[in-house]
Amino acid sequence: MKINIVIDEFSGSRLEIESVSEDTIVYRSTAMKPAIGEVITPTKQQWEKFWSLMEQCRDWEPAYQNPGILDGTSWSVDVSGGGICVRSEGSNAYPKNWWVLKKAIECLSGKFHY
Repeated sequence: MKINIVIDEFSGSRLEIESVSEDTIVYRSTAMKPAIGEVITPTKQQWEKFWSLMEQCRDWEPAYQNPGILDGTSWSVDVSGGGICVRSEGSNAYPKNWWVLKKAIECLSGKFHY
């Protein structure tokens, strides 16, 4: 299993979620002051919901770009496990169901970032 999700916003806030073992993630956010970083062990139900939501992201394109905007949000997703593989990145452009990733992050971490 691999989880590496990064969202960088022009405002300077950054969200990172990274797997450190089969059942544990590290959640880092500079969106809140003070910045937080914590190790989280999601429940079985949280993992199931996360993978169910990530299933909806399987058809994402490798890259989404909007060259007309220079100071916005860049992001990357590299998630694999449970028969699911999502590798995508973007700069000021997003898949139509971008909200699914935000919901998956919330389900897994128990934290609302946006």
